Amino acid sequence: MVSCGGDPNTAISFDNTSISYSESGRGAPALVFVHGWCTNKSYWDNQVEYFKGKHKVITIDLAGHGMSGSIRRNWTPVNFARDVTAVINELNLKDVVLIGHSISEEVIVRAARMEPKKIKALIGVENFKDVDLEFNDSIQQEADRFFELMDRNFGITAELYANDFLFAPFTSAEVRNRVIKDVKAADPKVAIPILKLLYTDYQEDIRFLKQMVAPIHIINSSYWPTDTAALGVACPLGYSIRFMDQVGHYPMIEKPERFNQILEETLKDIEEDQAKAKNS
Repeated sequence: MVSCGGDPNTAISFDNTSISYSESGRGAPALVFVHGWCTNKSYWDNQVEYFKGKHKVITIDLAGHGMSGSIRRNWTPVNFARDVTAVINELNLKDVVLIGHSISEEVIVRAARMEPKKIKALIGVENFKDVDLEFNDSIQQEADRFFELMDRNFGITAELYANDFLFAPFTSAEVRNRVIKDVKAADPKVAIPILKLLYTDYQEDIRFLKQMVAPIHIINSSYWPTDTAALGVACPLGYSIRFMDQVGHYPMIEKPERFNQILEETLKDIEEDQAKAKNS
Protein backbone atom coordinates (compact mmCIF):
# COMPACT_ATOMS: atom_id res chain seq x y z
CA MET A 1 0.00 0.00 0.00
CA VAL A 2 1.28 3.46 -0.85
CA SER A 3 0.05 6.88 0.08
CA CYS A 4 -2.26 8.71 -2.25
CA GLY A 5 -0.34 11.40 -4.11
CA GLY A 6 0.35 14.48 -2.06
CA ASP A 7 -1.49 13.41 1.10
CA PRO A 8 0.75 11.74 3.68
CA ASN A 9 -2.33 10.84 5.74
CA THR A 10 -4.06 8.71 3.14
CA ALA A 11 -3.63 5.01 2.49
CA ILE A 12 -5.09 3.10 -0.44
CA SER A 13 -7.32 0.14 0.37
CA PHE A 14 -7.64 -3.04 -1.70
CA ASP A 15 -10.23 -1.53 -4.09
CA ASN A 16 -8.42 1.81 -4.55
CA THR A 17 -10.61 3.57 -2.00
CA SER A 18 -8.64 6.31 -0.23
CA ILE A 19 -8.54 5.84 3.55
CA SER A 20 -7.93 8.94 5.65
CA TYR A 21 -6.06 8.58 8.92
CA SER A 22 -4.33 10.69 11.56
CA GLU A 23 -0.93 9.87 13.03
CA SER A 24 0.45 11.30 16.28
CA GLY A 25 3.12 10.52 18.84
CA ARG A 26 5.73 7.80 19.18
CA GLY A 27 6.09 4.62 21.16
CA ALA A 28 5.00 1.01 21.15
CA PRO A 29 2.58 -0.53 20.99
CA ALA A 30 0.90 1.60 18.36
CA LEU A 31 -2.73 2.30 19.23
CA VAL A 32 -5.01 2.10 16.21
CA PHE A 33 -8.53 3.41 16.83
CA VAL A 34 -11.52 2.41 14.67
CA HIS A 35 -14.82 4.31 14.92
CA GLY A 36 -18.33 2.87 14.92
CA TRP A 37 -21.52 3.28 12.89
CA CYS A 38 -22.00 6.61 11.10
CA THR A 39 -19.20 8.36 12.99
CA ASN A 40 -15.58 9.15 12.17
CA LYS A 41 -12.06 9.35 13.56
CA SER A 42 -12.73 12.63 15.40
CA TYR A 43 -14.61 10.65 18.06
CA TRP A 44 -11.17 9.57 19.32
CA ASP A 45 -9.65 13.07 19.56
CA ASN A 46 -9.52 12.99 23.37
CA GLN A 47 -7.65 9.69 23.26
CA VAL A 48 -5.14 11.03 20.74
CA GLU A 49 -4.24 13.90 23.05
CA TYR A 50 -3.98 11.68 26.10
CA PHE A 51 -1.94 8.80 24.68
CA LYS A 52 0.31 10.42 22.08
CA GLY A 53 2.97 11.15 24.69
CA LYS A 54 3.67 7.44 25.18
CA HIS A 55 2.37 5.75 22.04
CA LYS A 56 2.11 6.18 18.31
CA VAL A 57 -1.61 6.85 17.95
CA ILE A 58 -3.53 6.25 14.72
CA THR A 59 -7.18 7.07 14.05
CA ILE A 60 -8.89 5.90 10.87
CA ASP A 61 -11.89 6.97 8.82
CA LEU A 62 -13.29 3.77 7.37
CA ALA A 63 -14.39 3.91 3.73
CA GLY A 64 -17.57 5.93 3.30
CA HIS A 65 -16.98 7.84 6.54
CA GLY A 66 -15.32 11.12 7.43
CA MET A 67 -12.66 12.14 4.92
CA SER A 68 -12.24 8.71 3.32
CA GLY A 69 -13.40 7.81 -0.17
CA SER A 70 -16.72 6.15 -0.98
CA ILE A 71 -16.22 4.50 -4.37
CA ARG A 72 -16.82 1.08 -2.80
CA ARG A 73 -19.86 -1.04 -3.62
CA ASN A 74 -19.76 -3.73 -0.94
CA TRP A 75 -19.83 -2.32 2.60
CA THR A 76 -18.86 -5.47 4.46
CA PRO A 77 -16.88 -6.02 7.68
CA VAL A 78 -14.12 -7.79 5.79
CA ASN A 79 -13.71 -4.84 3.42
CA PHE A 80 -13.60 -2.39 6.33
CA ALA A 81 -10.98 -4.64 7.94
CA ARG A 82 -8.94 -4.27 4.76
CA ASP A 83 -9.10 -0.49 5.26
CA VAL A 84 -7.55 -0.96 8.70
CA THR A 85 -4.80 -3.27 7.47
CA ALA A 86 -4.09 -0.86 4.59
CA VAL A 87 -3.20 1.83 7.13
CA ILE A 88 -1.23 -0.60 9.32
CA ASN A 89 0.83 -1.66 6.31
CA GLU A 90 1.17 1.88 4.98
CA LEU A 91 2.81 2.88 8.26
CA ASN A 92 4.74 -0.38 8.56
CA LEU A 93 3.39 -0.98 12.07
CA LYS A 94 4.67 -4.16 13.73
CA ASP A 95 3.23 -3.95 17.25
CA VAL A 96 -0.42 -2.89 17.25
CA VAL A 97 -3.24 -2.76 19.76
CA LEU A 98 -6.47 -2.39 17.78
CA ILE A 99 -9.28 -0.49 19.50
CA GLY A 100 -12.76 -0.61 17.99
CA HIS A 101 -16.02 1.06 18.98
CA SER A 102 -19.50 -0.45 18.63
CA ILE A 103 -20.10 -2.49 15.48
CA SER A 104 -16.46 -2.18 14.50
CA GLU A 105 -16.08 -5.29 16.68
CA GLU A 106 -16.69 -7.10 13.40
CA VAL A 107 -13.93 -5.07 11.77
CA ILE A 108 -11.19 -5.48 14.37
CA VAL A 109 -11.75 -9.23 14.71
CA ARG A 110 -11.33 -9.67 10.96
CA ALA A 111 -8.33 -7.34 10.80
CA ALA A 112 -6.62 -9.39 13.52
CA ARG A 113 -7.15 -12.52 11.43
CA MET A 114 -5.56 -10.79 8.45
CA GLU A 115 -2.49 -9.53 10.35
CA PRO A 116 -2.02 -11.88 13.33
CA LYS A 117 1.71 -11.15 13.68
CA LYS A 118 1.24 -7.37 13.79
CA ILE A 119 -1.96 -7.03 15.84
CA LYS A 120 -1.07 -8.16 19.35
CA ALA A 121 -4.36 -7.42 21.17
CA LEU A 122 -7.90 -6.17 20.64
CA ILE A 123 -9.83 -3.73 22.79
CA GLY A 124 -13.55 -3.52 22.17
CA VAL A 125 -15.49 -0.46 23.30
CA GLU A 126 -19.22 -0.93 23.76
CA ASN A 127 -19.41 -4.26 21.98
CA PHE A 128 -19.29 -8.05 22.42
CA LYS A 129 -22.40 -7.74 24.63
CA ASP A 130 -24.58 -10.58 23.34
CA VAL A 131 -22.28 -13.08 21.69
CA ASP A 132 -24.74 -15.93 22.38
CA LEU A 133 -27.81 -14.17 21.00
CA GLU A 134 -29.86 -16.28 18.58
CA PHE A 135 -31.60 -14.47 15.76
CA ASN A 136 -34.93 -16.29 15.67
CA ASP A 137 -37.82 -15.67 13.28
CA SER A 138 -39.37 -13.05 15.55
CA ILE A 139 -36.18 -11.00 15.72
CA GLN A 140 -35.67 -11.36 11.97
CA GLN A 141 -39.20 -10.14 11.23
CA GLU A 142 -38.67 -7.14 13.50
CA ALA A 143 -35.39 -6.42 11.73
CA ASP A 144 -37.06 -6.65 8.33
CA ARG A 145 -39.68 -4.07 9.38
CA PHE A 146 -36.95 -1.81 10.74
CA PHE A 147 -35.00 -1.90 7.49
CA GLU A 148 -38.14 -1.20 5.47
CA LEU A 149 -38.47 2.01 7.47
CA MET A 150 -34.77 2.74 6.98
CA ASP A 151 -35.11 2.37 3.22
CA ARG A 152 -38.21 4.58 3.19
CA ASN A 153 -36.88 7.43 5.35
CA PHE A 154 -33.35 6.97 6.58
CA GLY A 155 -32.95 10.27 8.45
CA ILE A 156 -36.02 9.97 10.67
CA THR A 157 -35.60 6.23 11.31
CA ALA A 158 -31.90 6.56 12.07
CA GLU A 159 -32.61 9.33 14.58
CA LEU A 160 -35.25 7.19 16.30
CA TYR A 161 -32.81 4.28 16.38
CA ALA A 162 -30.12 6.44 17.96
CA ASN A 163 -32.47 7.77 20.62
CA ASP A 164 -33.78 4.29 21.46
CA PHE A 165 -30.53 2.31 21.51
CA LEU A 166 -27.45 4.54 21.68
CA PHE A 167 -28.13 6.93 24.54
CA ALA A 168 -28.60 6.43 28.27
CA PRO A 169 -30.74 8.80 30.37
CA PHE A 170 -27.59 10.57 31.54
CA THR A 171 -26.10 11.06 28.06
CA SER A 172 -25.61 14.81 27.66
CA ALA A 173 -27.48 16.89 25.11
CA GLU A 174 -24.13 17.81 23.56
CA VAL A 175 -23.27 14.17 22.87
CA ARG A 176 -26.80 13.36 21.69
CA ASN A 177 -26.81 16.27 19.25
CA ARG A 178 -23.37 15.41 17.89
CA VAL A 179 -24.23 11.77 17.27
CA ILE A 180 -27.66 12.46 15.78
CA LYS A 181 -26.19 15.09 13.46
CA ASP A 182 -23.60 12.58 12.19
CA VAL A 183 -26.10 9.74 11.90
CA LYS A 184 -28.61 11.81 9.91
CA ALA A 185 -25.82 13.08 7.63
CA ALA A 186 -24.58 9.56 6.85
CA ASP A 187 -24.95 8.07 3.39
CA PRO A 188 -27.78 5.48 3.53
CA LYS A 189 -26.04 3.33 0.92
CA VAL A 190 -23.25 2.84 3.46
CA ALA A 191 -25.11 3.00 6.78
CA ILE A 192 -27.95 0.58 6.05
CA PRO A 193 -25.84 -2.33 4.72
CA ILE A 194 -23.58 -2.06 7.78
CA LEU A 195 -26.53 -2.63 10.12
CA LYS A 196 -27.98 -5.40 7.95
CA LEU A 197 -24.73 -7.33 8.15
CA LEU A 198 -25.05 -7.43 11.94
CA TYR A 199 -27.68 -10.07 11.30
CA THR A 200 -26.28 -11.95 8.32
CA ASP A 201 -22.68 -12.16 9.59
CA TYR A 202 -23.41 -12.80 13.25
CA GLN A 203 -22.65 -16.52 13.37
CA GLU A 204 -19.43 -15.96 11.46
CA ASP A 205 -18.43 -13.40 14.08
CA ILE A 206 -18.88 -15.98 16.85
CA ARG A 207 -16.83 -18.53 14.93
CA PHE A 208 -14.03 -16.00 14.44
CA LEU A 209 -14.07 -15.12 18.15
CA LYS A 210 -13.55 -18.76 19.06
CA GLN A 211 -10.54 -18.90 16.73
CA MET A 212 -8.91 -15.69 17.97
CA VAL A 213 -5.25 -15.75 18.88
CA ALA A 214 -5.00 -12.08 19.91
CA PRO A 215 -6.24 -11.43 23.47
CA ILE A 216 -9.60 -9.64 23.74
CA HIS A 217 -10.24 -6.84 26.23
CA ILE A 218 -13.53 -4.96 26.55
CA ILE A 219 -14.66 -1.61 27.95
CA ASN A 220 -18.47 -1.41 28.16
CA SER A 221 -21.08 0.81 29.70
CA SER A 222 -22.70 -0.73 32.76
CA TYR A 223 -26.07 0.70 31.70
CA TRP A 224 -26.76 -2.21 29.34
CA PRO A 225 -26.02 -5.85 30.29
CA THR A 226 -23.09 -7.79 28.87
CA ASP A 227 -23.40 -11.59 28.76
CA THR A 228 -20.08 -12.43 30.40
CA ALA A 229 -20.90 -16.15 30.66
CA ALA A 230 -21.32 -16.34 26.89
CA LEU A 231 -18.09 -14.42 26.41
CA GLY A 232 -16.28 -17.04 28.48
CA VAL A 233 -17.46 -19.71 26.04
CA ALA A 234 -16.83 -17.64 22.91
CA CYS A 235 -13.30 -16.59 23.94
CA PRO A 236 -11.38 -19.80 24.72
CA LEU A 237 -8.18 -17.87 25.44
CA GLY A 238 -10.03 -15.71 27.92
CA TYR A 239 -10.98 -12.06 28.00
CA SER A 240 -11.01 -9.08 30.33
CA ILE A 241 -13.81 -6.60 30.78
CA ARG A 242 -14.12 -3.28 32.55
CA PHE A 243 -17.37 -1.38 33.00
CA MET A 244 -18.00 2.36 33.02
CA ASP A 245 -20.87 3.85 34.99
CA GLN A 246 -23.02 6.81 34.01
CA VAL A 247 -22.27 6.59 30.28
CA GLY A 248 -24.22 5.52 27.23
CA HIS A 249 -22.86 4.06 23.99
CA TYR A 250 -20.09 6.68 23.53
CA PRO A 251 -17.93 6.53 26.68
CA MET A 252 -14.88 8.00 24.94
CA ILE A 253 -16.69 11.31 24.39
CA GLU A 254 -19.17 11.17 27.29
CA LYS A 255 -16.55 10.80 30.03
CA PRO A 256 -13.20 11.00 28.21
CA GLU A 257 -11.02 11.41 31.30
CA ARG A 258 -12.42 8.32 33.00
CA PHE A 259 -12.38 6.38 29.74
CA ASN A 260 -8.71 7.22 29.20
CA GLN A 261 -7.86 5.97 32.68
CA ILE A 262 -9.64 2.67 32.06
CA LEU A 263 -8.03 2.30 28.65
CA GLU A 264 -4.62 2.95 30.22
CA GLU A 265 -5.30 0.24 32.82
CA THR A 266 -6.25 -2.15 30.04
CA LEU A 267 -3.05 -1.37 28.14
CA LYS A 268 -1.04 -2.11 31.29
CA ASP A 269 -2.77 -5.50 31.52
CA ILE A 270 -1.82 -6.21 27.92
CA GLU A 271 1.80 -5.25 28.60
CA GLU A 272 1.92 -7.51 31.66
CA ASP A 273 0.37 -10.41 29.75
CA GLN A 274 2.93 -10.04 26.97
CA ALA A 275 5.79 -9.97 29.50
CA LYS A 276 4.49 -13.15 31.14
CA ALA A 277 4.18 -14.85 27.76
CA LYS A 278 7.80 -14.01 26.89
CA ASN A 279 9.05 -15.40 30.20
CA SER A 280 6.99 -18.58 30.13
